[in-house]
Amino acid sequence: MIGTPEEMITKENLKTVFNLEAEVLDYQGKQLVVHHM
Repeated sequence: MIGTPEEMITKENLKTVFNLEAEVLDYQGKQLVVHHM
């Protein structure tokens, strides 16, 4: 996978690579990852 952090840190990529259920939100212009437990 090649790209900028903004392109790589997506809900779909987190699920595929890490099997992680998470939401990626915009917080003051930055990405905030919220992990569902």
